[in-house]
Amino acid sequence: MIAPDYPGSGIPVTLDDLADAVVHAAVAAGVQNFTIVGFSLGAAVAIRASTRHPGRVDGLILAAGFARADNRARLAIDIWQDMLRLERRETFMRFSLFSALSASFANSSPPEQIYYRTVGRTATSMTWPSGWPSRRTAPSRTPTPVAAPRTPRTR
Repeated sequence: MIAPDYPGSGIPVTLDDLADAVVHAAVAAGVQNFTIVGFSLGAAVAIRASTRHPGRVDGLILAAGFARADNRARLAIDIWQDMLRLERRETFMRFSLFSALSASFANSSPPEQIYYRTVGRTATSMTWPSGWPSRRTAPSRTPTPVAAPRTPRTR
């Protein structure tokens, strides 16, 4: 399994840039053909990689993707960017968890795990590249894994 980080450093990147970076990481690791596992934004990246590099991408495993940003998603992204621009790290983490966790999962977790361990620890360790967040694409440390066969592929 290859799990490259997306390019970042506060520079704007496109979906094509992210897709090409994932494919480049797999090829650089010596894997010529592969299946991409995409979660959330990674689903869109995986689909774009498969259309840009059909000779390399053999399959897709997609979860929690979205076909397009609806009004709710746009609102959440605007709130995230405002909180980050204002360096409201702890508020950003609380809102991110609120958006990401189901009610049953959040309510089954001890409060100290969510508030003190997850929110507090992550918020205090967050740093931003200069000029971040960008209105185009913010840098991400969330990988799009590439699943490769253990043995060379035959056709």
